[in-house]
Amino acid sequence: MNNIKKMKLYSDAHRIFKDLKALGYSEDDKLNLEDVNQFDQLHYHGTLSVQEAIESINIQENDNVLEVGAGWGGPSRYIAYKTRAHVSALELQQDYSEVGQELTLRTGLESFVTHINQDFLNFSQKDPCFNKIVSWLALYHIPYRKKYTKKTF
Repeated sequence: MNNIKKMKLYSDAHRIFKDLKALGYSEDDKLNLEDVNQFDQLHYHGTLSVQEAIESINIQENDNVLEVGAGWGGPSRYIAYKTRAHVSALELQQDYSEVGQELTLRTGLESFVTHINQDFLNFSQKDPCFNKIVSWLALYHIPYRKKYTKKTF
């Protein structure tokens, strides 16, 4: 995990709060999801790519979705908001997972999005019944891609 922190892209999990402050939000304000979406999509094409995923794999209400490499959980929140599916935002980095959880609470989506701070390659839970799995760019950071792909299936 320390290797990922060497990438300047992932060095400061709290930087999103500076962006939100520039929009006029104070530290305890409820957040508008569209405002947060301007900053919390840590992948190419923002919510457009997430919307394409929703449509491509037909994510619907009552689906149980796992997002691998969730970062701040931007795609998880967007999926939950658009579909009312339950999304588990799995993130390796504790600071990103904690910030993501705060953003989820402040956008009022905590009943739909659960943040989990674990390494996907070691991830397990009592009832792993996900019927959809999504991921943006996380595969590029995982050294054992064959193991990752097998585990996904």
